[in-house]
Amino acid sequence: MLLVFLLGAHIVAEHFIVKGGLPDYGQVVSYLANPVVLAIESAFVVVLIWHAMLCLRSVLFDFRFGRRAQALITRGVVALGVITAAYSCWLIAAIASR
Repeated sequence: MLLVFLLGAHIVAEHFIVKGGLPDYGQVVSYLANPVVLAIESAFVVVLIWHAMLCLRSVLFDFRFGRRAQALITRGVVALGVITAAYSCWLIAAIASR
């Protein structure tokens, strides 16, 4: 439900509130300078990555590996998700700070 809410907020903000969308880099930077927008976009990215990692884990579990392999898959997917989320949030913050 959180993903649907944040996706809706993202679409409304990107396509209905900002006139003509966000066509250039300068407008994206000024858009992300708003702390509320920054928080919503960061939350959206984190929830989206969480959803993707759960789906990846589920697909890999469909191969019916043993318990030890499933534990390794879970750890690997969690590590990949944390690294991806950290890099994504850093990138959003770096763009917003310009």
